[in-house]
Amino acid sequence: MFTRDILSNGVYDTCRELGIPVVAYSPLGRGVLTGQIQTVDAFPEGDIRRQFDRFQEENLRHNVQLVQKLEPIAKAKHCTVAQLSLAWVLSHEGVIIIPGATKINRIEENAGSGRVSLSAQDLAEIKSILDAFEVKGGRYNAASAAYLEG
Repeated sequence: MFTRDILSNGVYDTCRELGIPVVAYSPLGRGVLTGQIQTVDAFPEGDIRRQFDRFQEENLRHNVQLVQKLEPIAKAKHCTVAQLSLAWVLSHEGVIIIPGATKINRIEENAGSGRVSLSAQDLAEIKSILDAFEVKGGRYNAASAAYLEG
């Protein structure tokens, strides 16, 4: 939900056309979409997220607001925002998710996303929220981005 550029730049459409699965790396926004991260202090010392632009204090304060915007839909669906987020990713045909988890309860929560059914109206509402929300900060810091984006 934080990085959706492949949905608009032709990559997703081309992959579907050619039958190539898309692997969604970190579909929970490196943990932010779990709702458990509110400030940089949530990241332990040495955590790589502390180096990424998206997780710098000002950007993070803004970006966690996406969780708040999605909460009403999650509550209506009787699921967590994390489950809603994963279900949204899975609603895109040919996409495989690889959410990270370090605790059994998180693995179980993630698995529960498969039971979240999203209607066309739900998807339209989520799209409206995502389209109106500008994620602040790049996925990586400038040094890392140079290797990934040329």
